[in-house]
Amino acid sequence: MRRGYTHYVSSAGVKGLREAIANKLREENNLEFDPARKIVVTPGAKLGVFAAIMAVVDDGDEVLILDPFWVFYEPCVQYAG
Repeated sequence: MRRGYTHYVSSAGVKGLREAIANKLREENNLEFDPARKIVVTPGAKLGVFAAIMAVVDDGDEVLILDPFWVFYEPCVQYAG
């Protein structure tokens, strides 16, 4: 807060953090990702799961949910259609 980080950030996450993740993946895993286009940081697992489901599930798709499952999965799939 003292440094002024009290404002909303990009919905993809803080730029510096995305760049640090890209650097880690490049240096330790030999993976190359553009932090501006291919890395997203969410404020928690719930939003990350929702975003992933919305990115890959289209209206009418069949989705298998293994049991036991986290209670949040089913509503996300239903919302995606």
